[in-house]
Amino acid sequence: MDVKLYVYDLSKGLARMYSVALTGTQMDAIYHTSIVLNGTEYYFGQGIQTAFPGSTHHGHPMEVIGLGTTELPKDVIQEYIQSLEEIYSPESQSYDLFLHNCNNFTQDLSMFLLGKNIPEHIRNLPQTFLNTPFGQMMKPQIENALRGVTQGTGTPGVPHPPSAPARAPAPVAPAPAAAALPHGTVQMANNVQQLDTYLNTASQTGKGAVIFFTSATCPPCKILYPTYDELAEEAGGYAVLVKVDISVALDVGMKYGVRATPTFMTFLRGEKVDEWSGANPGMLRGNVRLLVQMVQQEQLANAHPHRRLDLPTLQKQIENYVLYKKVPPLDRVRQKLSPHDSGPVVSSIIDFLQARNNATTAPADIPIPTNLPEIATYLQATAPHLPRENRFALVDLARLLFLDPRVSGYFAERDSPAHATLSSLFSLASPVSPTDPSTSASAHTSTSTSTPPGSQSAPAASAPVSAPAPYNLRMTLLQLACNLFTTPLYTTHLTTDRALRDTITHLATGALLSEDLITDTNGNKTKIPANLRVVAASCLYNLTALNHNARLRLIDHDHDPRSGPGSTPGPAPEPGFRDESKSKSETKSGEQRHAETEPGAEADRRELGVGLEPLSEEEQVEIAAAVIEALDKEAESGETVRGLVFALGLLVYGADVEGSVVDVCRAMGLEGILRVKGGMFREGREVIAEVGCLFK
Repeated sequence: MDVKLYVYDLSKGLARMYSVALTGTQMDAIYHTSIVLNGTEYYFGQGIQTAFPGSTHHGHPMEVIGLGTTELPKDVIQEYIQSLEEIYSPESQSYDLFLHNCNNFTQDLSMFLLGKNIPEHIRNLPQTFLNTPFGQMMKPQIENALRGVTQGTGTPGVPHPPSAPARAPAPVAPAPAAAALPHGTVQMANNVQQLDTYLNTASQTGKGAVIFFTSATCPPCKILYPTYDELAEEAGGYAVLVKVDISVALDVGMKYGVRATPTFMTFLRGEKVDEWSGANPGMLRGNVRLLVQMVQQEQLANAHPHRRLDLPTLQKQIENYVLYKKVPPLDRVRQKLSPHDSGPVVSSIIDFLQARNNATTAPADIPIPTNLPEIATYLQATAPHLPRENRFALVDLARLLFLDPRVSGYFAERDSPAHATLSSLFSLASPVSPTDPSTSASAHTSTSTSTPPGSQSAPAASAPVSAPAPYNLRMTLLQLACNLFTTPLYTTHLTTDRALRDTITHLATGALLSEDLITDTNGNKTKIPANLRVVAASCLYNLTALNHNARLRLIDHDHDPRSGPGSTPGPAPEPGFRDESKSKSETKSGEQRHAETEPGAEADRRELGVGLEPLSEEEQVEIAAAVIEALDKEAESGETVRGLVFALGLLVYGADVEGSVVDVCRAMGLEGILRVKGGMFREGREVIAEVGCLFK
């Protein structure tokens, strides 16, 4: 797809005419820019807005610059733009003509699409103007004068995939399929065909149906219209409320033998439940609510066993992932990079991080570095050449960079070959031979004191022993892994990229089960602090939350319990980390259910945003076993216990009750471990109680 930059002049030629006289500097325009891609113009004004190219309130562009061609898929581009909506928000205070404007947005989008900057004279114009005395003096007046010009009336926001297709069809057209019926609205049926379609689809999805037979010449019917609309909203996904004007749909009146209006009929599983006539709002409410209760009871009986439990912590989508935001003294971090601590690339990283940390406004108001490709090259090239005890500093810079979704989004899609920078950094966690020149004899090292379960016995004393990665390096790598969750583009990769998931999973489980000792410069050995296990638990929490969300979407899609316990997304409960019984055939896991669906069902799910669980059953078992073993051993940190139990609960909730994940939990005695930990630590007792309920 061709990417074009549309350039406008907000001053309409006045800047070119008067800039030298007023400021002493020639300025050809007050630039406003937008990105045109695939027939759509994207720009920042009242939030991120879209328009047909050249049709905005800015008129025709003064210049069109071809930036290049992007090979990124449309859905990836759309997802990235949506991820920027929090940064480029519609609030009036979000737009700043000089600091946070349309050109910042086009710069970010151009960097993501092409890995290149918009023209420098456009990017630098605000600073050029503010560097003049006149610019400093006139800044407030110019902002006020141009606010209405910069923030126009284009289409607000970026098109999102619809959560439900559009409303019911025009008269005579057949009604849409059940999955397309919007919730909370009254449907109109103008003939038998439409009405039968509504009833059939309601029956197929386990919903009830209510028919309101009315007539244009029926005054009592009109009295009930507001009540019927309210009940449609109240019924939500449990019942379809249909209205039929029998003076128009004569065939419906004949088929159902309706002789008077208003008349009502209720249906469940395709069978008529009740029929009554009269303009009685109380009776209407009572009968519709009774039908909804019947549907709720049926859906609950058919739902996954865990859905029947009262588990508020686990019965919702997790919206907040654990991120590590603490900024250390950057000058000290830079010193650790010696002799690779100088040059424009390092300076651009440090300057950006300092500006972001010191910002009085939102950190996202700070423009991202314009040399992200060079930063990627620097991180990859520098990693293997630093002394091993100092490599954590380089990873820490990456961790802080990835806190900005614009940066993490760029690396998710533009870092080639696939995840080259992450691969280079994560490879630093590999054990190293004592002959490795990057290992310093004076460094604090970690010494393994135990052999991991299932591995070979330790080598003979005469053989060289590989030293595990330093504690601080493993810590920062795990924190970096957590910060990948700042952008939905990385969560998409984690869903589809087994190698990336394996790398993070093995790093986290290895840290959880580590019994290494830290040896200081004096030869003293101490146990690795619990902080490493806390961060490892945070990392596994993020992975299991990603899987949990996908599983809930899958369960909701398959069973269609559109509201009620557990189906309403909500904020994630605080995970507790520091910021730094049906048959197997009835309760299939996500992977098994997909394997047995009819052809085309998977495509339908993906169209609705429903897909396979990111973690395979094998991965889930591996994580569950590691978490349970770590939980059993944990005797120091209640924070770690809460995090581990939380991650385990997200992994088990909604899983096949006779599947491998639940089996390994039972085989390893999880119920008893939970009782012990609940008595030892105050932290997380509510979560421990909820997870314990999953095995009763």
